[in-house]
Amino acid sequence: MSSEVRYQEASPADREAESEESTVERGWLEYLKRWIGEIGVITKLIVTVNVLVFILESYMDWDIWSYVINLYYLKNGEYFRLISYQFSHINWFHILTNMLCVVLYSPEIEKHHGFWKYLLLNFLLCAGQTALMLLMVYGMTYVPEALYGGEFYYYYSPIGYSGVIYGYITLWCYIIEDEYLCSCCIIPIKAKYAPWILLIIDQIICFGVSFICHLSGILAAHLIRVFLFTKDEKILGEGKSCLSKTINYIRGRRNVNYDITYELQSQPTVVESAV
Repeated sequence: MSSEVRYQEASPADREAESEESTVERGWLEYLKRWIGEIGVITKLIVTVNVLVFILESYMDWDIWSYVINLYYLKNGEYFRLISYQFSHINWFHILTNMLCVVLYSPEIEKHHGFWKYLLLNFLLCAGQTALMLLMVYGMTYVPEALYGGEFYYYYSPIGYSGVIYGYITLWCYIIEDEYLCSCCIIPIKAKYAPWILLIIDQIICFGVSFICHLSGILAAHLIRVFLFTKDEKILGEGKSCLSKTINYIRGRRNVNYDITYELQSQPTVVESAV
C-alpha cells in the first residue's frame, strides 16, 4: 500500500512574510555586528578580562575574601588586592550588569579620547577611585559609631568594577550632545546630575551595594576632569588644562620673583660715609 505525499506550494503572502522575517533577522545581525565592530579595543579588553577572571574564579576554589580589599588586608601587605577587587565579581548577575554598563558607556568615551589617552584615563580612574575609597574608609574608622562610623569600616570590603563604571557615567554625561537627559519632564534633568541621581536610586533599590565605592568613582572622574581635561572635554587635549595653567602660573611667579631679585642684586649699593 503506497502513500502519496503532496506538498502544497506556499502562497505569495506566505513567501512575502518569510522574506520579511529573514530580512528583519539579517538586519538585526548586521546591526549587532556593526555595533560590536564600533566598540573600541580597550572596552573589549576590559570586558574580556573581567569575564575571564570571573570564569577562572568560578572553576577554582574561589572564596570572595581572597579578592576583596579592606584596610586590614592592606595593613598585612596584601597589596595585590588593590587590583584584584575591581576585576572580581560575586555572581553572574553582578558581572552581567556591570559589563552591560561598560559596553553602554565606555565605547563613547573611548571614541572621544582615542586609544592611548583612554588607556591613560582608565589607569587614572582605577587608581583614583581606589585611592579615594580607601581614604574615605580610613576617615570613617575615626567617626563615632553614633554617626555611622567606627571599626566597621576597617573591614569594609567592596568588590567589583562598578566604582569605575560610575566614573564612566560621570565622564559620559559631559560628552553627549544633549545637555538634558529628560528635557520633556516636568523638571528637566541635566545630564551632569545623572550620576548623583543614580547613586541615590542604587542605594534605595539595590541591596548590598557599596555607596563609598560608587561615590569615589564619581569624585575621581570629577578630579580628573578638573585637573587634566581641556575645554574640548579630552584628557590632555587641545588647549590648556587646569593643571597646565597652574604649572604655568607657578613658573610665571618664579620668573617674576627671579627678575625682581636679579634687579635688586644688580643695583649698586650706596653707602653713606660718616662725617
